Amino acid sequence: MEGAEKVGWEGCKDQKNGRYKVIFIQKNKAAYYGCFVFLLHLGMKGILLLLFTLIASQSYGQSIIWEKKFTGGKIHVNINKTADSSFIVSGTSNITGNYPAHVAKFAWDGNVIWQKTGKILVTGEQDIQQISDGGYLFSGVKRNFSSPNVWDIIIQKLNPAGDMVWHQVYSTPLGYDYTNRLFITGNSDIINLGTTEDNTYHYYSLRRTDSLGNTLWFKNYAKGYNTLASNMVLNRQGNLVLAGSSSIGNVGFPYYHPYLIEVNLNGDSIRSNKIIVKDNDYNEIVERFFNNIEQTTDGGYIFGGNMDSANYHIGFVVKTDSLLEKQWIYFHQPEFPNSQVVSRIAQMQDSTYLLLSSVEDNFGNKIIITRISQTGQLI
Repeated sequence: MEGAEKVGWEGCKDQKNGRYKVIFIQKNKAAYYGCFVFLLHLGMKGILLLLFTLIASQSYGQSIIWEKKFTGGKIHVNINKTADSSFIVSGTSNITGNYPAHVAKFAWDGNVIWQKTGKILVTGEQDIQQISDGGYLFSGVKRNFSSPNVWDIIIQKLNPAGDMVWHQVYSTPLGYDYTNRLFITGNSDIINLGTTEDNTYHYYSLRRTDSLGNTLWFKNYAKGYNTLASNMVLNRQGNLVLAGSSSIGNVGFPYYHPYLIEVNLNGDSIRSNKIIVKDNDYNEIVERFFNNIEQTTDGGYIFGGNMDSANYHIGFVVKTDSLLEKQWIYFHQPEFPNSQVVSRIAQMQDSTYLLLSSVEDNFGNKIIITRISQTGQLI
């Protein structure tokens, strides 16, 4: 996934003001350039931003309200809205070469309220969620220093000012554990979605803890040679729908495809479905870092991903019904040698869908915002 290695986004939509806040992360081989934050007005057509080390934009009815760059080697991978309409971002900092955790809170106008760099080293997949007491839960992965090739999941509780209150580290006998998303239940329990790996197989994993991070149960799903959990959403029935990719059911060379699982809050599986987007003999991936899943107004679901095609990637969007069965597919077909990676999807008030995606070519990376109809047609 060469394109997915180089550029990624997170986004949050403000329903009241019709705005979209975007985190942009660009990496050139081993060197990160930093983190850009944009606040965009949305129109009916979409906006194209050309991203190099500097930023230029060609706007079709939209305008950039402000942009923010976090300097000092900050690498941000998550953004969420807070109760006071500010934003919280999480990531790491390579300013010391050790990648300690970095969390920043900033206001709607882009001004940083506070930022903290922690002593606990985290890297890779992360999530941060505000909880009812005004503090935050921050999940990530850290190297197990007693077994250098092993990665463990860590969850940290932060107070409203970003100071750590407690942390818990979770290891499994399988050895390699990655976190993707947190969900906070009505009684303040924590459910963490991740990926667990052993020497042969990969699994989706769910861990439920109490509000202090003490494990209540841990379960694995979707055993396969290539299985990567990506995201989850709480549906209207009070269950979680997990999204990612898996080679489950494949023999021979393990091509992987989107895989959805619905589970209740006790971790019991209700239904699952592997979706062949275009061809069983292609890798079709719902990438960690990039792709979200949302429940739609008709009770179904929509998610994005990308598939291999020769030397480039085609982005896709899949709409399913409430039983996880495929209804339609929308393809982003880039011009060769571009690579297209769908990042975030949101349903708008008029039932159309807004897609945030990337295109990579020989000249750099671009952000594209696209609208499609509720039946998957380009607007």
